[in-house]
Amino acid sequence: AIFMMNKTVFGTKIYAIGGNAAASRASGIDVKKNLLLTYISAGICVGIASIISVGRTVSSQPQAGTGMEFDAITAVVIGGTALEGGMGGLFGTLLGAVLVGVISFGLNSIPKDRLSKCGRSYGGGLFKIEPKELELLKIPELKDVLKPIQTSLFDV
Repeated sequence: AIFMMNKTVFGTKIYAIGGNAAASRASGIDVKKNLLLTYISAGICVGIASIISVGRTVSSQPQAGTGMEFDAITAVVIGGTALEGGMGGLFGTLLGAVLVGVISFGLNSIPKDRLSKCGRSYGGGLFKIEPKELELLKIPELKDVLKPIQTSLFDV
C-alpha cells in the first residue's frame, strides 16, 4: 500500500484529489473514476479484514467494530495525516496505529483494584464524575439544570 500511494500514478492522483478535487478535475484527472476505484479497493480491503476477523473469532458479530472509529481517526491524526486531505502517509498512519494500540493495551492492563484505590468515581470512559461533583445535585438552583444529567447518570 505504501508503494502504491508513493510510487504509482494512481496514488499521486488520490493525493491530488484529496488535496483539492476541483483543481484535480481542472488538471485532467477523472475524479469520479478515481474515487470509484478508491472506494472499490477500500471495500475489497474491508472484505479481506472481515474474513480474517471471522476466521479468528469463529463467529460473525455485527457489532464487532463498534467504537473503534475514534481509535482509527486518532491513529491517522497521530500519524500526521491532515483531516482536510491531501497530506499524510501510510507509514505515519501505521506508526500512529501502533502507538494507539500500545496505549490501549497498557491502559487495559492496569488491574481494576489498583484503579479503585485512587478514589471512587461514577461513569466510565473519558467522563468520570467524582462524589464531590454529585454534591452539586443537592443545590436547589442547579437542580433544574442538572436534572437531565442526574437521570442519565443513574439510568446506566
